[in-house]
Amino acid sequence: GEHGHDEAELAAFLDRRFPISQVMARDLVTISPSTPIRKAAALLSGGTFHALPVVDGDGDLLGIVTSSDYLRLLAQLPRVAEDSPAPPWK
Repeated sequence: GEHGHDEAELAAFLDRRFPISQVMARDLVTISPSTPIRKAAALLSGGTFHALPVVDGDGDLLGIVTSSDYLRLLAQLPRVAEDSPAPPWK
């Protein structure tokens, strides 16, 4: 329909006018693979960050931890507590 055509035109305009390089975050807060879970969780649960890039000592991207990953971890906590005598992040 006409509505879909308008959306396609808008998307094409935005693609031309605003390449990703114009809207991406540049000053990233990153964490290392050895960052304690509590620290990453504090950053993610604070509401400011929704994703944390995980980088090695050279600054190379290894992966990303998202607020969804954190919520998934929280959902698994009762099962983790049953399976191990002490949580590894204490």
